[in-house]
Amino acid sequence: MSPGTACGPERQGKEDRSVTRPPRQWAFTLLEQAVLRLGREFVAAGKGAQFHRLKEFLTRKVDYGQYPAVATELGLSPAAVSLTVHRMRQRYRELVRAEMAHTVAGPEELDEEMRYLFTVIRGEG
Repeated sequence: MSPGTACGPERQGKEDRSVTRPPRQWAFTLLEQAVLRLGREFVAAGKGAQFHRLKEFLTRKVDYGQYPAVATELGLSPAAVSLTVHRMRQRYRELVRAEMAHTVAGPEELDEEMRYLFTVIRGEG
């Protein structure tokens, strides 16, 4: 999806309710939807508190020196925290792609739109 183009429902044939959003707003809305879905998955698995404590590590550079304190809070080992964050990031990427798939006309556009998403987030788009 390019700047100023419609996103969301109109890609599913609902042109009368099309919404245009500035690129950065669109990008951050899409990422937030992926975070919300990931949080719901953790809650459904009985790990809501773990998600809320670890979600800060999803999108920022990790200072591994923080893991021992977080591990103590959660009753886990630092290695378990590291592994959980790694798995959360993998699932987050999958969910971002899934959210993006709802905004494109077909799978052939997905990789291009993912590149565009990260260009926008970096402030280049």
